[in-house]
Amino acid sequence: MKITKRQLRRIIREESYKLREDHISAELDHLRKNIKDDEGHINNLEKDIRDEREEEERAKEAKKRKDESRKIRAIIRDVLSEDKSGKGKCPDSGCIKKSGDDWRIISNKTGKLWPQKYKTRKSAEAALDAYHASK
Repeated sequence: MKITKRQLRRIIREESYKLREDHISAELDHLRKNIKDDEGHINNLEKDIRDEREEEERAKEAKKRKDESRKIRAIIRDVLSEDKSGKGKCPDSGCIKKSGDDWRIISNKTGKLWPQKYKTRKSAEAALDAYHASK
């Protein structure tokens, strides 16, 4: 039996289509088998993204706490290094003075009189001692 060139070309064409279809079918089967693996991989990637976001948030919070702690330490250092020798704006005679019939306390920071008025020097001294004790 003889085969013409035309017949041979047609047979080759048909076989190449069959091979392509088989290849496509095999590829689709392969993709179907890997769907579960791909879904698992996608889920893992989403989990990793969430974990990274949470880690970034924790790092921001830690930095914020560290900055706040640094500010608090600076404030404490300033307060501790503040001159507490009594050399403020009070006169040499002391921070308590008679003003009319009342006794008043002079602010060591501003040099102005406190708004409170006391009937006796002793009560003004007690108020000043209480003020310093509360610091």
